[in-house]
Amino acid sequence: MRTSQFNLFFSHQGNMIGYNSLENDFILLTNELYDLYTETLSKDITKIAAIHPDFWKLLIDKHFIISDDTDELQQVKNLVHSIDCDQEAYHLIINPTLNCNFKCWYCYETHIKGSKMDGTTIEKIKKHIAQKLSNGIVKQFTISWFGGEPLLYYKQIVFPILEFANEYIADKNIRFNSNFTSNGFLLNDKMISDFSRLGINQFQITLDGHREKHNEVRYIGNKNGTYDKIITNIKKCLKTKIHVTCRINISKDTFNNIEKIIDDFSDLSPTEKYYLDFSFNQVWQEKENLHDKILKLIDLFNSYQFTNQYNMNIDTVKNSCYADKRSQATINYNGDVFKCTVLINLTKIEKLILFEISFFMR
Repeated sequence: MRTSQFNLFFSHQGNMIGYNSLENDFILLTNELYDLYTETLSKDITKIAAIHPDFWKLLIDKHFIISDDTDELQQVKNLVHSIDCDQEAYHLIINPTLNCNFKCWYCYETHIKGSKMDGTTIEKIKKHIAQKLSNGIVKQFTISWFGGEPLLYYKQIVFPILEFANEYIADKNIRFNSNFTSNGFLLNDKMISDFSRLGINQFQITLDGHREKHNEVRYIGNKNGTYDKIITNIKKCLKTKIHVTCRINISKDTFNNIEKIIDDFSDLSPTEKYYLDFSFNQVWQEKENLHDKILKLIDLFNSYQFTNQYNMNIDTVKNSCYADKRSQATINYNGDVFKCTVLINLTKIEKLILFEISFFMR
């Protein structure tokens, strides 16, 4: 028997926490038990079985102690394959346009005015969907809408593709859903009435702090604010049981009055609140470490029974990037195909360098 190479230990409130990253599981140890564990590491770990049988059983049950013939590296490879090579789930990301009605200062997208998917590309996407779903293997099909602002061309592009997808799978054993990354400003009652029928069940909509700060970043025309309309549109989605992730982009200037966002959602019913969660994300251009401030903000939102996320994913195996998935593709407005939405904005030289790096890391 031996210890897992994925064991980590750290102190917490006078005790020791053990974490096995492969199993994603924790154990709470007194300092005495941790001393017993460390003292036997350099000698014979199996001595714990005679000294403290219950502790030994816990370590085995939680996979902190494994058999000598366990190949943990192969377990990781098998896990990666099961997650990233699942042929039963197909994920298609579509950019109807790279244009946007906002010009947020931190956005990495290169906005292209007049960029719009044409009818030929729409028909090619329909053929691709039919071809991909005709093999009898795919059981879960997801379309994600990105851009640019995908709702700029909802009627001309989004709606006909979603109608086709739903009609195609009507007599097939395929689960379908669709989601949007959107600024939420262009949502209207007609769109929302379509969503249930078309399989649209989730939106990610961004706020840049509370009203005043948000309106400095996200405005239309002569700097007309958009905060109140976006809040109204989020609530309309929640009323129809559309899940909304309200992404709050944070820089050091965002914290002023940010807690007032809670007040703006205080009128939600328990059912409506169920379909809402907040995701806190420090913008990549911000150099100051805001981690502690964000944690305090999350604690505040938690105290009002809101569901919260914090974008600090360190488990890139179980929660790998969408672009790591074999059954995934991104189709740009002009018909170009990518694995990653970020690649669309890279220069040819940057794409070549990234390809070479990924090739040699395989």
